[in-house]
Amino acid sequence: MEVPDPSQMAATPRGEPGYDAAMSAVERTYWSEAEFLGRPGALQRAELVDGELVVSASPSWWHGVLCERLGFRLRCWAEDQAAPWHVVYGPLDLHLGPRRIVQPDVALFEGTIPWDEPRPLRRLPRLVVEVQSPTTAVHDRRTKRMLYAEAGLAELWLVDPEGEVEVFTGAGLADRAVERGVFAARTVPGLQIDVAAVVARS
Repeated sequence: MEVPDPSQMAATPRGEPGYDAAMSAVERTYWSEAEFLGRPGALQRAELVDGELVVSASPSWWHGVLCERLGFRLRCWAEDQAAPWHVVYGPLDLHLGPRRIVQPDVALFEGTIPWDEPRPLRRLPRLVVEVQSPTTAVHDRRTKRMLYAEAGLAELWLVDPEGEVEVFTGAGLADRAVERGVFAARTVPGLQIDVAAVVARS
């Protein structure tokens, strides 16, 4: 089956007030999992949400710097642990359920991941980090948080480039706390991050 060209697809509103404005750089249509996984390789910021293809604009270079800094700190922590942990950066196809494949910015996995494990990964991280940007903030906060919650994710961080972190935990990721500076993960014992150092423009 020929895979459609997402650049020719019209956006479909999800019905949230202000959603289309915040997601103006996103295009959608409905694909099967097989079509999604067979899409052109250039579509690195594509996700599948209940069969709906969501293609986001490329993030800024600063977004990439923040993901790298956060991932580096998580990786340093992971390497100091007696048990194996893995830190994975996007683009990463993460399977959360039927017709649900997302791309977290940074994900922390407990245990060993074989180097040749096929995509999409079908294991749930212990922690997901999403760095906020104007084109994806609403999608991360509403749609992806719902998907992560329904998959059973224990902890989600939404990191604002100005240094504020929203930490979501609990049933349905409904418990919210706002952190700045040094803070500790709620569900990963011993993990601390200095977010002020992460976002420092130096």
